[in-house]
Amino acid sequence: MASTRCNAAVLPQAVSQPSMPETSAGLRAGKPATTAMRERSSSNLHAGPLVAVSIGFAMAVLDVTIVNVAASHIQSALHMDLRGLLWVVDGYTLAFAALLLAGGGMANRHGSRAAYLAGLFIFMLGSLFCAASVEPGMLVGARLLQGVGAALFMPASLGLLTQAYEDEAVRRKAVGIWTAIVSAAAAMGPFVGGALVSAFGWRSIFWVNVPFSLLGIVLTLQYIRRSPTGRHESGIAGHLSAIGALSGLAYALINGVHEGWLSCDVLIAAGISLLSALAFVAHERLAAKPIIPVALRRQAHFSAANGVGLLLCLAGYGQFFLVSLYLQQSLGLSAWYTGLSLLPLMVAGMLANLASARISSRYDLRASMLLGAGVSIVAGVVLVAWPDDLPLFPLTALMCLYYAGIGLAMPAMTAAIMQAAGRKHANIAAATLNANRQSGVLIGVALAGGALHVLPAWHTALPTATAILGTGLLLAFLLAWRYMGTPVAQKPIK
Repeated sequence: MASTRCNAAVLPQAVSQPSMPETSAGLRAGKPATTAMRERSSSNLHAGPLVAVSIGFAMAVLDVTIVNVAASHIQSALHMDLRGLLWVVDGYTLAFAALLLAGGGMANRHGSRAAYLAGLFIFMLGSLFCAASVEPGMLVGARLLQGVGAALFMPASLGLLTQAYEDEAVRRKAVGIWTAIVSAAAAMGPFVGGALVSAFGWRSIFWVNVPFSLLGIVLTLQYIRRSPTGRHESGIAGHLSAIGALSGLAYALINGVHEGWLSCDVLIAAGISLLSALAFVAHERLAAKPIIPVALRRQAHFSAANGVGLLLCLAGYGQFFLVSLYLQQSLGLSAWYTGLSLLPLMVAGMLANLASARISSRYDLRASMLLGAGVSIVAGVVLVAWPDDLPLFPLTALMCLYYAGIGLAMPAMTAAIMQAAGRKHANIAAATLNANRQSGVLIGVALAGGALHVLPAWHTALPTATAILGTGLLLAFLLAWRYMGTPVAQKPIK
């Protein structure tokens, strides 16, 4: 359900072959022809691999915001209550977050390309079932299937990007373009969702994934070579405990406000979540081959940056779900105008992504995280203190500031994690990063939904839920302040 975030269309071109004189020069220098060709190829940025690996990640991000805009229409069409709607939004995120670490492990074990292709195919099937759903249970199940697919292809995407461009300068450029594509997808999500829902109905937001999934599969087969396999295998116990921890937590958060926090099934779910979390910690400490390598776990800034990512996504996506419903249910906007109203928020976040690199280069990564979290906290405080119902214009202005702050902090957090991991642990670090981010999405949307259930009047629900979500921003600020002052975290981005 939610996906948020990240221009001109780039048409893939076949990899150009070096001319005969260049190949001969390579031979005269004592290099085999294949080596000379590879070196020349690696020094150019070819569009084919970049487009292939961007499609999956962009769809996963787009699928978050695009569903939020359609939420009210889905709720009305399938006659579901708020709890059912939360499962439609959070079911995708639950499967996504719970299986991301397993997806990173599969990318290591079977190769990034195989995991990416399998994920795209499963995601396409899930989208087909979503579009064909006729009752809430079918839609929730299809959303879970989408999440399984996204968990496979998302961590593999960064690994394939690193594999496709061996030259460091070219790779940096490719990562920059890849980030811009994903950010543009997130920014356009509300607009695209509103336009599709208004023109073709809510099912169209799922149908649109099918041709893009097919295109991604074709381009990957054509432009991405097979990946190395068999690195860093980990047992299934750790993955199962992670799934149990997140599943139990999601059930308890979503159903607790409806059935009562002391109801039997909610207590059982909470107990399963707690025991599974303890089992996961024990597995990571005692297993010969843990999911997260010991070298990463021992770096305080790696763990802290993941915590910052979780908390930023908790606040960002929870608030996005909240504002999407507020615009339609309180201000009475259509899906089309809701998408238009949300577009400036995403654009503000995308522009802040670009500014973040400059701030981090001038100062350090921690400066971007602290500034971003601080800006978002200020916007949240103003919203909470607003005396009456918020009209559209001041709400949009405050939310632009709110998401600009998150947009400043996110790239710095991502850079800190990937710098700590290096190329050796890139796949598992990317999986850990995205698992924590999606866990934040899951918790944030559940908390926002819980506040709406307890306080059904918007003039109290909006500021109360914003205050609850804002606690995550405050914790992110404190976490970055305390732990991100290490030499690696302070290393500027070039």
